[in-house]
Amino acid sequence: MVHFPLAEISHPPARRAGKPPEDERSLARQLERIILQRFRPACVTVKENGDSVYFSGLVRRYLEQPTGSPDTNVINMAPEGLRGPLRSLLHRPAMSREKAEARTPLGVGQLQITVEPLAEFRDAPLFMILFEEATIGPPRVVVYA
Repeated sequence: MVHFPLAEISHPPARRAGKPPEDERSLARQLERIILQRFRPACVTVKENGDSVYFSGLVRRYLEQPTGSPDTNVINMAPEGLRGPLRSLLHRPAMSREKAEARTPLGVGQLQITVEPLAEFRDAPLFMILFEEATIGPPRVVVYA
């Protein structure tokens, strides 16, 4: 007999009061992990001076640890072509507390960099830097048969 565990999602068992069943929590956690791995942009949370506080997603595509002593400053971690745009993008929200965005060349496409102040942290000014790759030209449609 073949068992299809995801087929049961359309007809979930009746819930008991209290905690959801372990397999339901596990499925939700697995789906959340898959979605975050595939669809979230790479981002880093930084202080006003550019020192990193938290990394999320595949930031290693845009930032790398330089040779020598460890460095947590994203400007120093950025490759030469990204340092200037990243520095000016971080400076604008630090002064105005407003989101700043720019596109910069990256290989055959472009990189959308967004720096947004995190209003939730009033005592310690923190900023979220998002890295999202964008293609040049019209979107490409791929049909799978």
